Amino acid sequence: MNIFKVWPDDAANPTYFVFTTGADAKIPDLAGEAMGLPAGASYLWHIGRLFPVASIDSAASECFRSLIADLDGGDVGETLSERFAFTTKTAAGAAFAASAAGPTATVADGAHRRGLLMRAEAVPTGPR
Repeated sequence: MNIFKVWPDDAANPTYFVFTTGADAKIPDLAGEAMGLPAGASYLWHIGRLFPVASIDSAASECFRSLIADLDGGDVGETLSERFAFTTKTAAGAAFAASAAGPTATVADGAHRRGLLMRAEAVPTGPR
């Protein structure tokens, strides 16, 4: 299972976690619920893969909660992609999508066991 995590530089802005078994993910447009992406906000994102979690139903089970809460329990693994940065447009509520398959998800150096995660530095932002 993949987790697309998007977190802000400013803690006052919302953080998003999108759980999927698919090859891509998109932050849903939650502007109607007052949880949309704020205008002009800086964010970081990465893709995490948890295993052996095979489905979203498994992620909704009590076993999954125990899996992520017990750092030393069982045969559990997690990989992380590189960390990327973006700044939202000046119009609030725009959606942002990411691929969980391809270069961004495979950059992590293989499967890491919990507690031994390597995290890449954020990609510098600037004019292109």
